[in-house]
Amino acid sequence: MKAFRLDELDLERSVNDGAYLQFLRERNMSVGLYALDAGAADTQQPHRQDEVYLVVSGRAALTVGQETTEVARGS
Repeated sequence: MKAFRLDELDLERSVNDGAYLQFLRERNMSVGLYALDAGAADTQQPHRQDEVYLVVSGRAALTVGQETTEVARGS
């Protein structure tokens, strides 16, 4: 079993001066932590794989296609 602590992952991400930290990569999936400053936009291009987002702090408007959903911590 692999277990991760959000505070440790966020520290590793920030020390490496990046918004994104991939911390798990397996044959059929990968998991990463992506942090944006307030008011910043996600400029990533769509990926070929399915994606799951979990908001751990703050709030955002998540747009997929033409549908926008307001999300907040825990969404």
